[in-house]
Amino acid sequence: GTQESVSYCIRKEDGKRVTPHLCDLKTRPDTITKTCNDRPCPPYWETSEFEPCTKTCGGGITRRQIKCVHQVTASTTRKLILPDSLCPQPPPYTQKFCNMMPCPPIWVKGKWSQCSTSCGRGIKTRTVDCVTISSVTKQKKELPHKCSKNRPSSFKSCKKFTCRGPKRQRKRKGPTIKALTMQDYKQKKFMKTVILK
Repeated sequence: GTQESVSYCIRKEDGKRVTPHLCDLKTRPDTITKTCNDRPCPPYWETSEFEPCTKTCGGGITRRQIKCVHQVTASTTRKLILPDSLCPQPPPYTQKFCNMMPCPPIWVKGKWSQCSTSCGRGIKTRTVDCVTISSVTKQKKELPHKCSKNRPSSFKSCKKFTCRGPKRQRKRKGPTIKALTMQDYKQKKFMKTVILK
């Protein structure tokens, strides 16, 4: 750096500073400039700005870059990148948690089940739960009535290849009706209407 001498106009009687125009400007000493602290500055950590958080809610992580640098002189912006071991230890942290507030409840959909029938038209089912995820423990908590009314469907129809007709000898026993629960109901006597429970 640099230092400069400073001249003041003072009163002889009491040594107090007065306005400069009371002194003779011709006798004012020249300003002396000299360098100071000319030893090299020690290396230091240079940090970047933190990146955007990885999540908008529920606890994410934000990161930044750090590097050990050495500024050659105070009058220049030229910096040398040095090994991390030459900078003060420990280094600054490179990441931190962010957006720790819990996320609003959402519908979480499970995987579709197998088709309920081995042939013909059937139904596939899945679980649909309204949950919120803790920002700290990452555990799911069910909130049945907190999600939006647009609940995703928990079942859909599915169709496999066409079922083959029953054999002739089985026709004598009556038709077989397959329910969605994979149980067989055999009609033992002829009726126009069959009620299944």
